[in-house]
Amino acid sequence: MMSKNNSSRGIKHHVRTAIAKTGVMRLAVHAAPASIAILRYHSVQEDRARFGNSIGEAIIHSLATFRQQMETVAVQFDPMSMDDALLFLRGERSLPRRPVVVTFDDGFADNAELAAPVLDRLGIPATFYVTVNPVDSSQPPWFCRLRHAFATTQKKTWFDSIEDSTRNLEKAPERKAAFLVASERCAQKTAAAQNGALQLIEHELEVEPFAPGERFMMSWEQVRSLRKAGHIVGSHTLSHPNLAHIT
Repeated sequence: MMSKNNSSRGIKHHVRTAIAKTGVMRLAVHAAPASIAILRYHSVQEDRARFGNSIGEAIIHSLATFRQQMETVAVQFDPMSMDDALLFLRGERSLPRRPVVVTFDDGFADNAELAAPVLDRLGIPATFYVTVNPVDSSQPPWFCRLRHAFATTQKKTWFDSIEDSTRNLEKAPERKAAFLVASERCAQKTAAAQNGALQLIEHELEVEPFAPGERFMMSWEQVRSLRKAGHIVGSHTLSHPNLAHIT
């Protein structure tokens, strides 16, 4: 069975029955309440602690846990593609008995190297939402660099020059609060402005930019291989901003 904690983190949301004014036949098809469980993943690693200071352990699944979850999905549920889920929402198809859609966000290299072989072996289609700029540049996304900066800085305080204030970093809750402030700031920017804000914070924390020393994001060749294997690839924006703040 799936781990309760991991499965709850993985469930993005439930798509409820959408019965629009589409005619009597479609109404009959969707007469019984139905929903689709969407399992959202980010990273799969042999060891969850490996990139805990950059990706963050909260969104990393161990390979063993991911394999167990997908085996459960394959045997006890009915995996379907995101395209088929959208057809259901449009009233153009019915649902299997226990539908599940699997998605991945961000475009980390482990998606292709570790997760995809498990999915392919079990015949589970998935949708991979790729953050374009980090994949194109082969560089870690801003939020991984930022998390790494706050996790590894030796400074006891952070002088935030933008707000002209000093934030304590000695205790874990204080460090987390400071990280969230910085994260919100960077998330409200795009491209060059986002990178400029990130570089300033790294300078103030006296840390070098996170450099994993190996491929951290998927290559375009790996992205194409996912499509060739029958998976769906979509955009997760260019630079992963918070779209609620982008005009």
